[in-house]
Amino acid sequence: MKKILAVLFVSLLFCAAQVFAASLVTPNVIKTAFPAKSDAQVEKAILAGAKKRGWIASKTADGEIEAVLNIRVHMIAVTIKYAKDGYTIEYKNSSEMKYNAKKNVIHSKYNNWVENLDKSIQYSLNYSN
Repeated sequence: MKKILAVLFVSLLFCAAQVFAASLVTPNVIKTAFPAKSDAQVEKAILAGAKKRGWIASKTADGEIEAVLNIRVHMIAVTIKYAKDGYTIEYKNSSEMKYNAKKNVIHSKYNNWVENLDKSIQYSLNYSN
């Protein structure tokens, strides 16, 4: 009976660790392609999509936007590189997200927040003028 309880305990610990850590989107980049638009349209859509999800986004260079999300004590920053036919979302840095570069893991919410950002950008690209 003790062996069974020990195995269950170890299994629960492993599951709990997975809840709080997840692999980054490999290799921590989301690539999205779409029919060609102007650079200005893409930039506008990225800024609108980020704003819709509560990200603070600003243009840092031609074809590049940095977006930061602050939720409670968590902060993540991504770099969005774009052109008229696609964009990439790359991990830049974070705090209070248990990021481990060697193991390529981060808090499980990271992937959700970045995927939601991507969806909002896509929506803005498809439904804005």
